[in-house]
Amino acid sequence: MGINIIDFDGTVTDADKGHGPFEAAFREDVRKALGLTTTEFDGRWEALKRDVYTSPTKYGWVNQGVITVPAYADMFMETRAIGNTLLQQEGFSDKDADAVLYKSYKANYDKVEIHFKEGADDFLRRAEGSGNSFIVTNAYEDKVKRKMEQLERKYDVPVIGRANKHVLFSSWDVVPESTRLPDFDRDSYLRRALYGQLVQGLLTGTNSQPEDSKGLGDILEMDLLLLRSLGMETGYMPKSNTPQVEINAADNVLYSLEEAGDFLFKQ
Repeated sequence: MGINIIDFDGTVTDADKGHGPFEAAFREDVRKALGLTTTEFDGRWEALKRDVYTSPTKYGWVNQGVITVPAYADMFMETRAIGNTLLQQEGFSDKDADAVLYKSYKANYDKVEIHFKEGADDFLRRAEGSGNSFIVTNAYEDKVKRKMEQLERKYDVPVIGRANKHVLFSSWDVVPESTRLPDFDRDSYLRRALYGQLVQGLLTGTNSQPEDSKGLGDILEMDLLLLRSLGMETGYMPKSNTPQVEINAADNVLYSLEEAGDFLFKQ
């Protein structure tokens, strides 16, 4: 028997849409923290944004001194990475910069307009029917459930929030410390212990084996590389701006929820 581990934001929802209000509010919070004029701030922000996509492995969410999620992964990662870089350029410590970014993220998360991908209801209906699927997300569980209320009906698919997929513990030696993906110029780090222990708990609780289980996500390094290292098969859903270097490194590239459902649920 196996289980399905399904990411939510960017996987079931459309990460290319609806983020304008969040981004505007987040940018304004960072600008105020820096005390810059709008003109100066916007110029520096946009320059860094361009660099994120011309140097895709250079920026990201840093944990324990290394990038654990690339900045291009989604709008949340992009704004966080750019904001963190600007704050640190102006002398903010890691702790103080993180406090500014986390406060703004939490305050503005609900400003993201919700756009589900085409076929979301059918996909979640299939997930419910499988009896072995779990939504595992870094977002707050209640916020994800509130988003799901906008669908045709309530789906009985367990939601597990605050998975801390980005957090590393080098002492967790269940998997190798890192791997080097093809054409990447840095290592990708695997010892995401809190996420890994959560998944191991689901496997144990359902008497499932990793080799019989699957994972689905839209961020290769955060959602899927650990699952792959544990022995699970993974399906990857790129976004419109995902660099080709990441798409090339993924297994089972899927471009719709219909394809994702067939990958997870077809016997």
